[in-house]
Amino acid sequence: MLKNASRLLCLLLLVMGLLTVVDVPAQAQGLARAPHRGQVVSTPARPLPPHLWSASTSGLPLACQAPGASTPCYTPNQIQRAYAVSPLLSAGVDGSGQTIVIVDDSADPSLAQDLHTFDQAFGLPDPVLSIQAVGCSLAPTWACQPGTPGTANPGVAVEISLDVEWAHALAPKANILLLLVNDDAAQTAEQILEFYIAGANYAIAHGLGEVIALSVGFAEACSPPDFLIFEHNALLSAIRAHITVAAGTGDMGSTQYTCDTSSFFTTPTVAIPASDPGVLAVGGTHLQADTNGNYQGETAWTQVSAQQNNGATGGGFSTLYGRPDYQRGVLGTRRGIPDVSVNADNNSGYTVECSYCNGGTPVFFSLGGTSFGGPVWAGLIALADQLAGRSLGFVNPALYAIAAGPQGRLAFHDIIQGNNQYAFVNANGQPVTVPGYSAVSGWDAATGLGTPNAEVLLPLLARQA
Repeated sequence: MLKNASRLLCLLLLVMGLLTVVDVPAQAQGLARAPHRGQVVSTPARPLPPHLWSASTSGLPLACQAPGASTPCYTPNQIQRAYAVSPLLSAGVDGSGQTIVIVDDSADPSLAQDLHTFDQAFGLPDPVLSIQAVGCSLAPTWACQPGTPGTANPGVAVEISLDVEWAHALAPKANILLLLVNDDAAQTAEQILEFYIAGANYAIAHGLGEVIALSVGFAEACSPPDFLIFEHNALLSAIRAHITVAAGTGDMGSTQYTCDTSSFFTTPTVAIPASDPGVLAVGGTHLQADTNGNYQGETAWTQVSAQQNNGATGGGFSTLYGRPDYQRGVLGTRRGIPDVSVNADNNSGYTVECSYCNGGTPVFFSLGGTSFGGPVWAGLIALADQLAGRSLGFVNPALYAIAAGPQGRLAFHDIIQGNNQYAFVNANGQPVTVPGYSAVSGWDAATGLGTPNAEVLLPLLARQA
């Protein structure tokens, strides 16, 4: 077992969801400073884009939920209302009969109780939650078989909690299958990505669910060619099996970590698996909604300052994949991401409950990041699958067709403000700015087609996909 496995997974998860504590009780403060999975101690040579945490062990609401809070955060009920999911839920479109597969690693001993606490707090029904663990090999086969989960770790427990809780929040009666891929043997951050994709391939091959959510990624340039072929073939298998795969685009705007994770690429860079044309790539926004969840507007998740190490929505153009047919009309000749977006800014975060992250004491956190993109859109696709009475599978062509059609402006919130330029300070203390992409009318490489107006979008998707 690799001694530094926890650090490595932490670095990889940073692409999708870095967790930095801002205001928490003493138990969680110690957690925040520990160099474990899901956490990295910041150094001047490696400025990190933090997620904002605020926390309460005494129950809800969090300070960020108060009217007029300078950095608001949202509950399931508010997100459901902001994205017009509430009318569908009221009509019985709640994910019944669907299974969402969430690929993560390591054990989370408190997950079942945390999910129940989350449900009780927000009036959600307890889902059918099942957990499977697999052990996988790396090249040349990336084969998996039933096994045991990786070593339990509080940092990864945060990721597992947010993935499970927020897929469930959007599709409250869908079955949730948590597939834990043991990656304790990983020697590099890139190998952790390989373990995750091997696990996703296992889920595809065994038909474990209709929708798969991934909250992991790494720069395209960092993976060997044989793995890229395996990854792409796995996603082609998902398309043939009518399985949707959704993944976030990352939290470092127009760049990604370098392959040794010591810095960032200085030219625009995107991550796999999101950049693969077979993935529903989900970017991030800053959502503005009132305390009832009424939608007031959105901008692209934009970096505030390099000095504060703030994140930004991942997006740009692939160097591996040409423009797929469904992106005809998109600027350029390369695959562009994201396809769609959802709230992700740490300054408009989501409420998450996790007790293993806090020494066993239940605690509610506010978190941000495109880690939420995969689970939230997986929940939405589960609703569309229920409406259609079948697994829609590869939804990208239908989403672009809807956006270009007569109801496109009603089906999506078209984001036209903000950008994903990313600035950082390099190891020599010099400021570096990676050019990004601005949100404009129609598709753009910051927010894609926009965010969902689910009441309009999902019935259309159910008919057209």
